[in-house]
Amino acid sequence: MKYLSEKSVIASYKGFQQCMTNKSWGYLAILKGCKSSIHATVPYEINLDEVSNFLENIFNLSSVKKEYDSGRFLYVVFSTKWNEYFKSQGNYTPNIYDIAVWAYRREPFADNITRQDLLKKFSRDFNIPSSLFGSCFDISPRDIEFVDTLYPESSLKTELNHIGVDVSKDNIDAKKNSVVASPGEISRGPFIQTLYAGLEITDYVIILQSDFRLLYGGSTKFFRPKGVSEKSSNPSYLTAIRTKPFLLLAGISGTGKSRIVREFAFKSCPKYLQDKAGTTPGNYCMIEVKPNWHDSTELLGYYSRLGKAGYQFTKFVKFLVKAKMFPKVPFFVCLDEMNLAPVEQYFAEVLSILETRKHPKHPNADKADMTRVKTEPIIDAQYFRELSEMPLAKNAETGQPYNRPLTDRDIYLKLFGLDTESAIDEEVGSRTELTTEGLTLPDNVVIIGTVNMDDTTHQFSRKVIDRAMTIEMNGGNLRNMFDGSKNLEYLPEEEQKEWQQAFARRYVTADEVLEAHPEEANELVEQLPERLEEINRALKGTPFEVSYRVLNELTIMVGVMLDDGKTLEAAIDQSVNNMLLMKILPRIEGDAEMFALSREYKNKVGVDFDNRLEWLKDLAPDLNESSPEAAADNGGAAGPADKDQEHQQTAKEKIEEMIDRLNNQEFTRFWP
Repeated sequence: MKYLSEKSVIASYKGFQQCMTNKSWGYLAILKGCKSSIHATVPYEINLDEVSNFLENIFNLSSVKKEYDSGRFLYVVFSTKWNEYFKSQGNYTPNIYDIAVWAYRREPFADNITRQDLLKKFSRDFNIPSSLFGSCFDISPRDIEFVDTLYPESSLKTELNHIGVDVSKDNIDAKKNSVVASPGEISRGPFIQTLYAGLEITDYVIILQSDFRLLYGGSTKFFRPKGVSEKSSNPSYLTAIRTKPFLLLAGISGTGKSRIVREFAFKSCPKYLQDKAGTTPGNYCMIEVKPNWHDSTELLGYYSRLGKAGYQFTKFVKFLVKAKMFPKVPFFVCLDEMNLAPVEQYFAEVLSILETRKHPKHPNADKADMTRVKTEPIIDAQYFRELSEMPLAKNAETGQPYNRPLTDRDIYLKLFGLDTESAIDEEVGSRTELTTEGLTLPDNVVIIGTVNMDDTTHQFSRKVIDRAMTIEMNGGNLRNMFDGSKNLEYLPEEEQKEWQQAFARRYVTADEVLEAHPEEANELVEQLPERLEEINRALKGTPFEVSYRVLNELTIMVGVMLDDGKTLEAAIDQSVNNMLLMKILPRIEGDAEMFALSREYKNKVGVDFDNRLEWLKDLAPDLNESSPEAAADNGGAAGPADKDQEHQQTAKEKIEEMIDRLNNQEFTRFWP
């Protein structure tokens, strides 16, 4: 067993006394109490006794520490600046090693402990991803010594007294001054109580002693915007979009599939993109798919040598360029009646481009730029370079065109025949990516296809289903039509911003989820592959098994739900349920022979099901019983549901429907 040496502990105190206040340590204790990675606008419930005992243990020098057992809680919500707090509280930026050493000054460690192990533990315990250390602290290395025995508190008092720390009352603070009250005492102590006193703290965190869920209407899902209809506020839509920006909305005609896409656009459309008539938001594009589409020319355009030779830019391509000009606003493409033509033929390039999404590296750093997502080009740069013949703006004094390269803003104005557009993002508009890299798929674009499965439409190939998130819309309660039949309207600015944030996507790969949620990472790595492997065992020998893409998107969906404050158990159950409904069951179809299980295979894997669908039903999460939280988010409830509440079908219920169809018709599939 190893401990931090007294010498290292004293050095750490000297290091942070000019840059960490008592409030800084109180803030750090709150981060520690959150028990999961910190995300802006996500509410946290914190055990106040754990916070108090942590502060008491490191800033009270008595040999016997005070123990708190009040049973009280703190309720906090962090702002988007939460990680900047430590850099704004002192004369210098605190060093991460000084902070970690003092925080663990009495902790026992394994014999092989290293300085790097200490930081990994700090990242886990204080819920600060290691990737953010550089934006929170000075990360310059420090010499840290580990010894076999723990120093006595009396010895530490003597050493601190030598450097001018008042230790007469045992309770010390972060800056040498005497502290009368106990560090962990919230009503009098300077560590927590003073966090309430200064208005500047609200730039970083809001702290309440009362449960804000009771004070402010009972909602803990801050990501869900206000003022939306019951159908469009369903978490499945938002969760699916934040997992992957390509959705299929399936259902019979008249269920409001295309209306939902329009509603998303209306609610998130800023004033500068709103049309005067109030009929078509500037962040919305309807593409009517035609039955004769058998290649991508109608969607992506083509090069023509007739007349004035050049590339023929389509409405879809122009809309993607427009989306690049306003990267903070979600843009929605509605591919209406998407399967009137073979999707894998006219949409092949987009399907492939979707799989190239990644966070690029910072221009001058090794780590990824998590604020941007890049793809391979969907339209080659040479076609945009041809637009360089367009006249540039002229200098008012000389009358001559400005001598500058053609910018993306110039391309946008040319394509839409505009003279000016003042609201274009200045940084984005000044780039020249279109003429150097080509048109990539903007990360703020959500493509939603509406589909109707009947004898006039085409079946989806497994390639398409594998790349999309499928949501089946049933008719629901017909009475709800009267609540949702009003004309769509634009929202006030504050609510627009809530919607814009609701569609923001954070993850592209599973590794990014694991890095953002280090405490849950081991459980995710263990549980998620096993859940999919169990499903694959049930589908063994069929063409319906799933692979890495589904696992990647399952992990991303769990990460999205963890960001929204769900527990790990609820996030996993709900995500597995959603993946069954959205990506696995839509692939499945066949006759009784397809789903039969041989005696040999049943004996080999140790199951007693007559067919694969029964096995899948057993593997599907039972949301109503095992996870009340997930059930509530899925439209169900732990207890009796309101008979007028629209119920979203669970995977178990959908599989039961497929089993009934198989028994009655000797053939079954996901689609009705």
